[in-house]
Amino acid sequence: MGSKGELTKQLILEKAYELFAVKGFTQVTMKDICDKTGLSRGGLYRHYENTDHIFEEIIKGFSDGSIDNINEKMNRGIKADIILDEIFSVLEEEMLNKKDSLSLAIYEYAVTRKSDLFEKINDIGRKKWQRLLNYGMERGEFIKTNPEPIIDLLLYSYQGVQMWSNVTDISRSQISEMLQKIKEMLR
Repeated sequence: MGSKGELTKQLILEKAYELFAVKGFTQVTMKDICDKTGLSRGGLYRHYENTDHIFEEIIKGFSDGSIDNINEKMNRGIKADIILDEIFSVLEEEMLNKKDSLSLAIYEYAVTRKSDLFEKINDIGRKKWQRLLNYGMERGEFIKTNPEPIIDLLLYSYQGVQMWSNVTDISRSQISEMLQKIKEMLR
């Protein structure tokens, strides 16, 4: 179990995530996070100086955790097809889960802040997909192809569906068929 400070930071991140998913980025205040966590202003500011830092830590946590998990599976020699299916299963659930989506918050943060955070996240995502696709090609599980267009399709269709699902109904079958088409491109 972590220290009290680490547990408090985890509580802040979890509750702030919920707020960002519902209200977007620009509408969440430090007072909102205090109210949601039950922390005093001093307690919150002891860990984070503003909502930007909280949001950035949430976003960085996603990219770091997914990379470590995929690398670990490849290092264990798990088939690329199995890793891809697991990732697609997670992506499908995320794309269908409107209430937990950070898409609006990500968009608002990106257009209101001068930050290269999303360029860095995009680069991390590209490297993750590059490594997995190369892994599958080297093992003969995926066809040998230029992975760049597939990576673009994966990265941008995921965020596109996340964003559009907030304003229109996108069905599970639509998402499943889209992911299936991407799989077919690799086989």
